Amino acid sequence: MVGLLRLSEVRAAWGAFLPGTSPVVRQVNQGRPGDLRVPPSAWTEAGRQFGVMGTAFDYLVGSLWAGCSLSPVFARVHAVGIQTEQLQPVTHALEHLLNKELANARAGLRTECQEDFFRGLGLLAQLDAMFRAPVEPPAWVLNAGKDIAASGRLRRALREHYPNDMAAELRALFAATCEDLPREASVHYNPAFGCPPGLEHVGADGDLLVGETLWDLKVSKSPFTRDQIWQLLGYAALDRLHGDRRIAKVGLYNPRFRHAWSLDVETYVQRLGGASLDRFCEWFRDEPAAHGAAAQAVRRPETVAALRKAQPTKPDRVRRARAVGVPQ
Repeated sequence: MVGLLRLSEVRAAWGAFLPGTSPVVRQVNQGRPGDLRVPPSAWTEAGRQFGVMGTAFDYLVGSLWAGCSLSPVFARVHAVGIQTEQLQPVTHALEHLLNKELANARAGLRTECQEDFFRGLGLLAQLDAMFRAPVEPPAWVLNAGKDIAASGRLRRALREHYPNDMAAELRALFAATCEDLPREASVHYNPAFGCPPGLEHVGADGDLLVGETLWDLKVSKSPFTRDQIWQLLGYAALDRLHGDRRIAKVGLYNPRFRHAWSLDVETYVQRLGGASLDRFCEWFRDEPAAHGAAAQAVRRPETVAALRKAQPTKPDRVRRARAVGVPQ
């Protein structure tokens, strides 16, 4: 859905169909406190690591709150490691360390070794980014050597490159989330909504479905944006087009400000100017500009293969061409 909303034709179509978007964006942000409740650490601020912190926070919510495994993340990371030999010792050592400390993290232990779990999620986020985009790994990772798993070398490296304030920030963001969001028996992490009949090129996965409320989680210092407002509607529409009807409410949450906002989905669509969710779903399915049909052709597998042949990647890098709306 993120990739879909980057297309100019889609943005123009959604803007015309949803004329009430700007007032809703203002209303959502008016409730945000003026001061940061969980300020960024020096590690995050100085290194502009907000994206890494957001991804690590996402892993934390999935592994501790929703009880999910980190295996899908490591599947992506190991795929990158196959192409970059220097990464393999680090990725395998990191997987062993995080799996070892996960049980302690779920038990709420606060030891120096257990803090390595939070530090390790930061490294995992940086390695996962290589799967999603052509970015380099941290320089120290490439120089770590094959014996990185021996005699606690990985733990020492994590403590050097991911300091205490980084781990404390990640822990504080998660603690705020646990206090602020409703805790219900039904928790679904990264629920998938993509590829309904007729829209097979549109993929999407949300952040957290708690009960019947779909929450989009952000840890930025910036206000919520129009695209984030539209993403929630897109997820709800894909869910309805699948016939699942899992989403009754949508919500936005930023633990940095302890700011949570939610609304039932029908009222949400009406305030955006879309009449009803069913009417929006009809338009989204039937209007080519609404779902980027024109851009779909240039992202077909045969086109992507031709582009890769014309512009081969470097042997030590992995570039993953995104299809329209493929989950990120």
